[in-house]
Amino acid sequence: DVYKRQVGAEIFIYPEMVEDIIKGEVPTLGESRYVLFELPFVGKVIYFNDIIEELLKNEKVEWKKLGEVCEFINGFAFKSSLFSQNGEAVIRITNINSGKVIFDDLKYIKLDDYPELDRYKVEKNDILVAMSGATTGKIGYQYEDRIGYLNQRVGKFIPDKSIVNRRFLFHFLYNIESELFSLATGSGA
Repeated sequence: DVYKRQVGAEIFIYPEMVEDIIKGEVPTLGESRYVLFELPFVGKVIYFNDIIEELLKNEKVEWKKLGEVCEFINGFAFKSSLFSQNGEAVIRITNINSGKVIFDDLKYIKLDDYPELDRYKVEKNDILVAMSGATTGKIGYQYEDRIGYLNQRVGKFIPDKSIVNRRFLFHFLYNIESELFSLATGSGA
């Protein structure tokens, strides 16, 4: 299974997997029933798309694939030997926590060592995702007015503002992060 790749205890989302998700080449809401929550003590499962369908049954809705509303980029492979005590912040997987980008325990780089980094810049209101390890699929929103640069194994969603609201996209992704983890581990809902 291309979406289930494990090395020891590490779990990875590979860039081609995210590209497949964006292209809609994995189950979409119409083809799959993502579990929203389970109530094991009463033997009931509530499905995400059942609730969405109920809420939207009398509304005109145009469903789009993720790749039709945003672009996705993977982070840069910075050389740890070039990390410094100060400079520009490198946003790593450990900096995504509880739906936020956290500027704690940072590594730093000098921009002179990497002249072409504009594509990897993280700014206020950016939406990031952890792509490996125990936090695979975790979504973080950059609330702070600070700049950093995407490290490898951290991805960034770049929404098309003419199609989707950035905050809506964040909340949608944040609410399905367990499904992203399931896709990465191959345990699917």
